[in-house]
Amino acid sequence: MMLRSLFHSISLALVLWIATASPASAQTFRDTIAPALRRDDYEFIVGRLELTEPQRAAANRLYDGYVAEHERNVKVFKQAWKDHEKSVKWVEGERITDPAADEALTTSIKRYHDQKPGLQKSFLKDLRELLNTSQGDAHWPRAERFVRRQLMNEVSFRGAVEWQRPDLLRGLHPLALPADAQAKVQPILDEYELLIDKQLVRMEPLRGKPEDEATTNTWTQAVIELRAINRRTLRLLMQELPPDHAETLNRWARKLAYWHMQGWDRTIIHEATDGAKKLASISPEQLARIDALVLEMGKRTAEVRRLAEAELDEADAKMMAMSDRDAKLAATNGTHPGFEVDRHRGQEFSDLYEAWMAQLEAMLTPDQRKELWPPTGSFRQWAIDRSRKVFEP
Repeated sequence: MMLRSLFHSISLALVLWIATASPASAQTFRDTIAPALRRDDYEFIVGRLELTEPQRAAANRLYDGYVAEHERNVKVFKQAWKDHEKSVKWVEGERITDPAADEALTTSIKRYHDQKPGLQKSFLKDLRELLNTSQGDAHWPRAERFVRRQLMNEVSFRGAVEWQRPDLLRGLHPLALPADAQAKVQPILDEYELLIDKQLVRMEPLRGKPEDEATTNTWTQAVIELRAINRRTLRLLMQELPPDHAETLNRWARKLAYWHMQGWDRTIIHEATDGAKKLASISPEQLARIDALVLEMGKRTAEVRRLAEAELDEADAKMMAMSDRDAKLAATNGTHPGFEVDRHRGQEFSDLYEAWMAQLEAMLTPDQRKELWPPTGSFRQWAIDRSRKVFEP
């Protein structure tokens, strides 16, 4: 579990440093440098405002300008990271940073994270001003609720099954339901949107606030409510939607709910084996051994993930069968049936990665290891440094 713990510690520290949007954020650097309103977010919003053609053209110009300004800020932000990286020195294998460069980077991070919500707010204000009174009264509250639902992409409750993450309205949007099916589920969706928004209104003022006990408790209770609302609403939609649409929505929601299960077979160990195979000095015998290791990793990872997903499905089914009261208790007191699955399978994955790490290192000569993982020649140190780069440009 050591490698997983090291990755978690590094990632957590950097997330707390970089992602200031909420008390509990799961963003990576790639998420951080994306616009606060991505293209699909913009399309989702404007598609519900019933704009005229001239209004839509004006809205598109506003969005293009918003993205261009965001990209200018990102360019400055990335340059600050590059300048900081240039200041790093390696002394006897230890990574040493310059305090002045650290302070400059911290200032740049704060400036960027001050600019990002400001840009979004300014764009939404300009978009709102394009609407006439009747359009604004009828449709703008839905846009505001959508923006609040973006918070669901960032929350991380550290639970076994992250059922608060899926925004079911977003999941249904690409299905393009037939009119009769849409009419059948619309009352469910209307209620869902308002119930979700009630919790997000509780959470919105807590973004960027110090995590004192009161803030944490309010945030956690709202997250638990989101979890229960999503689970209950998905169950209702599954009953009312046509079977093919119901299954599509279910797969989409489960993918987000089990987000931590989706990436375990795409870890940096695959990047390490790919790099080893490209070494000019690699021999045919070494290449054959690496290929065999990659094959073993793929098979074993797929097997463990399949078992874990089935066990988490079973655990979540137990949670869905509980009353809301019992489900809340299970989520808060650590008796969620998925927690043990997450712990057990997480340990199994971690043990496998530790073993594969050792096998790959043993396949290479000291010079090859130095070439592949400078400056220390250690896969472990390279892996830790590589995990940092998830948050770097």
